[in-house]
Amino acid sequence: MEKIYKKVGSRYKEVSQSMNLDQELVITAAFRYALGRATYIVGSVCAELVRLEPVLGEGQKMMISREIQEYQDKHGKAGWDMDNDEWNYVKWLFDPKRRVILEARYHGTDDWVEAEAVHGEDEIYYSLEGMTKYFHTTRNIRNK
Repeated sequence: MEKIYKKVGSRYKEVSQSMNLDQELVITAAFRYALGRATYIVGSVCAELVRLEPVLGEGQKMMISREIQEYQDKHGKAGWDMDNDEWNYVKWLFDPKRRVILEARYHGTDDWVEAEAVHGEDEIYYSLEGMTKYFHTTRNIRNK
């Protein structure tokens, strides 16, 4: 089987080609179990959703994003603040309208690199690698 790589920032990460139906069902079940909970499971499920983002189907990503928003609309937020932040990142990551290409400057240097990012509702540009990695100084931002 041929290996597939996806560019994340300035690096390439290997991704599997697809998920089978059983894997999709397990991911969906884990997501629905964790949504709204206030335990460690939220971080684990969100990390796995971020890791699997390149191989999840567009329909599944849209469903997850929609269900997160519906839960937040009904309950105000999904779990504790830190849990809600993680769900927001997943929701934004799975929304193709939030994807941008930008130039980001490395801290303390004049070096700029082009990267793909997720534009959060909080006006922060997040890396595709997770919500704890984001871009401070940006320019030339355009929709993907």
